[in-house]
Amino acid sequence: MYLSLILFFLYTWGLGFTLLKLLKEPENFFERNIIRVGAGLCLIPLLGIVLSILSIPVDWRLFAVISLIGPFYFLIRNYKVIKGSIAGIKLKKSDLSLFLVLLVALASFFMYYKGAFSYPYLEDDDSWSHAVGAKYVSSEKTFFNPNGGIHYLDPYPPAYDGTFGLLHQSSGSVYWTLKFFNALVISLSILFFYLFFKELTSSSVISAFSTIVLAMIPSYLSHFIWAHSFIPGFIFLSFLFLEKIKHDKRWIFAASVSISALILTSFTQAIKFYMLLMIYFSVKSVADKRFHLETISAGILGFLLSLVWWIPLVFRYGGMFNLLEALGAKQSRATIPLDYFSSTYLYAAAIILLALAFAYYFLKKKLSPPQVHYAGVVAAIFASAAYAVLYSFVNESGTADRIYDFNDFFIAQKQNMVNNPIGIGTAAFLLCFAALLLIGLELYGILKQKKGAISRPVYNSLLALAVASSISLFISAISFSFFKLDKNIIAKWGVPAIKQWMLRDADKYNYIYSFSFKIWGVYLLIASLILIAAIYLYFVYKEYIQNQKLWVPLSLLWLAYAFAGIYDIPTQLFTFRIWMIVAFAVSMLAAYPILMLQSLGSRLKILKAAVVVLLVTLIFYTSGIQKYAVNTSPNWPAGGFWTSFDEINGYVWMRDNIAQDTNVFTFANSGAVIGMDMHICHWCREVADYQKNGFNQTAEENYNWLKSNKYRYILIDGQTARKFGINQTTIKLQSMSKSGMFKPVHQTNGFILLGLS
Repeated sequence: MYLSLILFFLYTWGLGFTLLKLLKEPENFFERNIIRVGAGLCLIPLLGIVLSILSIPVDWRLFAVISLIGPFYFLIRNYKVIKGSIAGIKLKKSDLSLFLVLLVALASFFMYYKGAFSYPYLEDDDSWSHAVGAKYVSSEKTFFNPNGGIHYLDPYPPAYDGTFGLLHQSSGSVYWTLKFFNALVISLSILFFYLFFKELTSSSVISAFSTIVLAMIPSYLSHFIWAHSFIPGFIFLSFLFLEKIKHDKRWIFAASVSISALILTSFTQAIKFYMLLMIYFSVKSVADKRFHLETISAGILGFLLSLVWWIPLVFRYGGMFNLLEALGAKQSRATIPLDYFSSTYLYAAAIILLALAFAYYFLKKKLSPPQVHYAGVVAAIFASAAYAVLYSFVNESGTADRIYDFNDFFIAQKQNMVNNPIGIGTAAFLLCFAALLLIGLELYGILKQKKGAISRPVYNSLLALAVASSISLFISAISFSFFKLDKNIIAKWGVPAIKQWMLRDADKYNYIYSFSFKIWGVYLLIASLILIAAIYLYFVYKEYIQNQKLWVPLSLLWLAYAFAGIYDIPTQLFTFRIWMIVAFAVSMLAAYPILMLQSLGSRLKILKAAVVVLLVTLIFYTSGIQKYAVNTSPNWPAGGFWTSFDEINGYVWMRDNIAQDTNVFTFANSGAVIGMDMHICHWCREVADYQKNGFNQTAEENYNWLKSNKYRYILIDGQTARKFGINQTTIKLQSMSKSGMFKPVHQTNGFILLGLS
């Protein structure tokens, strides 16, 4: 197990070292090495796929050698420089914030690790399927699974199962590998967020505070084992690398690698990421007064890199549409007929867009600088709007999707969903709302200050938009919170008339299902966020606000997108998984009051520090404690396929008392066997066939087949009884017992483990 941990950092740091040596790395020693780990994590799936295409085994020893090539080459050529550079490492003031964030990440890891191992099984359903995928990669040493039968491999993107399969080769226990490294990767994403936000804001203090908030918000990931645990880390790394482009254009390649890693982790989350990317692209284009070609290039290159996985699958599945169907892209999951995507009009529109892009590129030299600025900004906004339209064509509901009300945001609960928890918490929510008010005050102040420099029509328009955004924000806040109150309190306050006017049905207090809730609560809040962001961005464009503060409109627009997505606007796409985006958007916005606090001057250091400590304490008590309770609970479910706790206890006994990787056969669920660290060749055709047909054979035939395939045990459990019937299962057990070829090893009410004589 320790070997796997060492190898994890060897793979990630070594591969990241090699990649980043081609770029201009950060000067800070500690940040540089954390970024190397992140970049290397992004490279693992790409390298694994390339090796698989070349029919080279994805073996941990080969990975270790490849990871060390770059560092050893650099060491041989620069050993004298390295000796001097290590001696010259100096701590900076900003490093204190990094060390604080490191402690937060360690605390998060402790929480996730403790919770993951607080019960002796894998949780829910997804984790058992991931165990099968990781075991397959570990055993077969390839990321491709041409025979199918593994849920989260081929055509599903392989980054998660592939990475953990590689790590499992040196750990021995797939159970430990999934639990430990899932918790580790989630905790590392907290460090990646800090580095991204620090690069965006140029403030270690603001970034550290925002990171602390993120770590405590309940909706920012649990230790649930699924591929989405990788997504936030890849998102933060992608935007960190995009921000680094301003120092060195070659960071485009690092950004494209991280984007490809995200695509190779989850197809649906990649669709959401590109929406975040287009918002970022628009904001950067407006702030920098130019078409941000680097951002678009990184997004395109990232997609092209991911084709190393998708192109082989297109050929194997007999075309793009067959592959999309295998991935679940059916007509029921689209808001338009899928035939449109094979229409000549679509291709004609794509060609026109490309032609316009090339025309802009070649003609911009003939335009004046202001014309270039306007054309670039308009093109960026148009491109983002075009993607938003395409985004709305996708439609898919998730197993945990539902309608959320005010309490879901405002009050963090100690009982929550295990896969993607929801909720912000009272203090963090109020801090975010305070940020909106402070941003509004800043905009009013700038508008008043620049009144003489702005033309009358523009001034009146901006003032009207600012007033409209304030009013809509107030009304949406009322709709969210006010009507959740008890009807007697509402009557006592004397405001039934307002309720009568705003609600379609005044007697319908379950307001979240009323049409008026979306009108007054959801749409107005989205409109407020967009209007505030638009005004702020206009001021950045006009240089009334420093370009350095573009993170403010970016966080507002990201929050608007995430909030809209939760309410299926413009479409429903696994809305419960958007809560993780809400979490980091809220965390970014929550940093704004700290920015205002910093501007008060240096004489109030003690007071400012006290305020920050107070805010962190309040967030801890209204969000952090609840998140800790959920993530360390020993009562997470083992999955819906189990028939009883006695059955689970039988499997736990097997894992604790039978040597790891012992061949154990089952006629029912291979995932449960593999997830408990036993071995069954689930992907072998003969095993799959025998699980279907072997049950009806005689005990002697079963014994001979198991012996010839080197199985030492066979288990009969509640799932077997459910699959074949209780009577048939009882007869099977009796025949095995009478044959003398099978000896009982352990038995509970829902589990019988038989050893072969």
